[in-house]
Order: sequence, then structure tokens, then C-alpha cells
Amino acid sequence: MKALREDMAVHLRGGRPIRVRWRNRTEPVIDIVDQWIVEGQWWGKERKLVFFRLRTASASMDVYFEDGAWHLAQLWD
Repeated sequence: MKALREDMAVHLRGGRPIRVRWRNRTEPVIDIVDQWIVEGQWWGKERKLVFFRLRTASASMDVYFEDGAWHLAQLWD
């Protein structure tokens, strides 16, 4: 597992990821393995992050949306 915070593009259908674009590669989402919410105060700012653990043909990854952009949080080998 690698902890990251890289910007990426996530395409949604019905509020669920169907395709990701990361490091100039676009891949369909094969499976949404899990979804969870993290809420709390960070540095005086209330935050609510919705995470998805996704599986594509090349990797499993945790992604989340914050401040108008999608981010890659972790990459599972």
C-alpha cells in the first residue's frame, strides 16, 4: 500500500464512480469494493469526506472528493 494525495479525474454515474483518469491513463471501474464517510474538524474546518475503494484492471485505490477535486488517497498493490 502507498499513501498518496494526487489529483485525479473520476467520472460518475448516479453518484458512483464508473471511470478514473490518473497519470494520463483512463480505466473503467471494475468494482466498488467499499464506501465510507470521514467527518470531523481539521484545523478549525469542519470536513466531510466520502471515500470509495475502487478496483480497476491495474490497481485497487482509495479516492475521495474535496474542495472541488478528486484525490487519490491510497494505492493498493
